[in-house]
Amino acid sequence: MRIAAAAGGVEFFVRAKPRSAHDRVHSEADDALVVQTTAPPVDGEANDRIVRIVAAFLDVPRSRVAIASGATSKLKKVHVTGIDVASARAAVAALRSA
Repeated sequence: MRIAAAAGGVEFFVRAKPRSAHDRVHSEADDALVVQTTAPPVDGEANDRIVRIVAAFLDVPRSRVAIASGATSKLKKVHVTGIDVASARAAVAALRSA
């Protein structure tokens, strides 16, 4: 999975799975983190929940996570400030081994 350094943090792609049974980072696939959310893709509900899920996954405050592009798409670019590439890669590696 590609995680790039960007403006005081990192950027990577997330593949959204709205209306799922659970709120969680599920896996990585096709160069994106797969994030499941119970929220529907209506009025930004799924995006808000994805921000919360990614923040918890990376152990950063929600205010440091933003959808940089793709707000209306299932494939979204996420920007996270206050974290480096190595820390983000470590979190993804832990997901792989779980």
